[in-house]
Amino acid sequence: MKYLFTIIIPFTIYSLNAIEINEKNFPFILPISVEKMDTPVDIQATITEIENEENEEKYKEVNQKEEPLRATILDVDFEVSKSTILSKSLEKIDELAQLLKENKEYQLVIYSYTDNTGSNNKVLSKNRAKAIKKALTNRGIRELRLTAIGMGSKNPLVDNDTPENRAINRRIEIDILE
Repeated sequence: MKYLFTIIIPFTIYSLNAIEINEKNFPFILPISVEKMDTPVDIQATITEIENEENEEKYKEVNQKEEPLRATILDVDFEVSKSTILSKSLEKIDELAQLLKENKEYQLVIYSYTDNTGSNNKVLSKNRAKAIKKALTNRGIRELRLTAIGMGSKNPLVDNDTPENRAINRRIEIDILE
């Protein structure tokens, strides 16, 4: 994995590209180039872009594994435009946690999707997937068995042309891997 390091010096932003970090050269980070950037950089946008790249890598990595034992849509509802799980959905989380406790060899991949309205759908979906992951870890499931991936508005099940269809596209999908 390559890391991009940004140093902020008053009125000037420099970007350092670092060499690949692995077990052999960690913790040493050696800059191989420095370039002055003429325009200010939106740090939050850069962080979001890096997180999205990491999310895509997780998605590719998970999809290269074996076929899931079961892929299903988890019936979990959230507060509007938030990642807070509604209390009426906690029973489903409890059932899923029980299934994972009874089958210790199972690993779970949680995909969260949004409809195409609003802004920051990618971030919202990632936070919702993380909320499911946290709810499961709070119920005794080891974090190493869980992967949370925010998909944003990708892969809609139906057109986003009506409120009913948008509700269908706002979903949590899970893959259970052995």
